[in-house]
Amino acid sequence: MHEIGNGAHAKVHEGTYLGMSVAIKVYENTNPLSLNAFNTELEAFYQKRILSHPHIVPIIGAYQ
Repeated sequence: MHEIGNGAHAKVHEGTYLGMSVAIKVYENTNPLSLNAFNTELEAFYQKRILSHPHIVPIIGAYQ
């Protein structure tokens, strides 16, 4: 697993899951604003889960 990007709240790593190439977003900051951003992002992705588009990455799973 190696880092392919980063942002204000997390780093993004490339990995493999069930033979698929995946992006793994790792939140490193556990302050309330960062955790709120994490939850907001999850909600947005789950609401749009019914959409299928080559530029939208599906969420396979998440944990805190």
